[in-house]
Amino acid sequence: MSRLRALKDDERGVSLVEVVFAMALFFVIGSVFVFAMSTVSKVGDDSNEKANSVIAQSGLSNSFRNDMANAKAVKVPYSKSLLIAKNDGTCVSWMVANDPEGKKQAIGRSEANGSPAPAVTSFFQRELLSGDFSANVSSAKVNFIYYSGTTPQYFSLSAPLNVAGGDGGVCWS
Repeated sequence: MSRLRALKDDERGVSLVEVVFAMALFFVIGSVFVFAMSTVSKVGDDSNEKANSVIAQSGLSNSFRNDMANAKAVKVPYSKSLLIAKNDGTCVSWMVANDPEGKKQAIGRSEANGSPAPAVTSFFQRELLSGDFSANVSSAKVNFIYYSGTTPQYFSLSAPLNVAGGDGGVCWS
């Protein structure tokens, strides 16, 4: 009992070995925490990038399918462009164009009522490696390759096409 009392009354402090050990332990735990937080942050950034891509593709898909459902005539002047004359007299242009926010390309859309569509006014999918359009008598298609994080991803969308002819009226000559 007297020995326990002697240990309790001993107030010498901590030794140098104990201080060094505590600092090393703090450094190891701190490093692991910083690594874990940077990994979580990177996963969050990748997740946000993928979510933004899915949202862009959803908007692209809805607009593209709507345009095809109301198409009176379709023309693919070259692989990076798709022109649509809609039943209501609207002229729509889909293009793979230079992205004004970056050095890569983007899928864009513009429309005009009763005249050829102007340059791209709204962009859907950005950071493209490549992209093209095609059409035949039964469908129109858009294909592109984009980055999801650091991995290239392929996207293809086909929409059914029921047109009476190829006359685009005022939408093209």
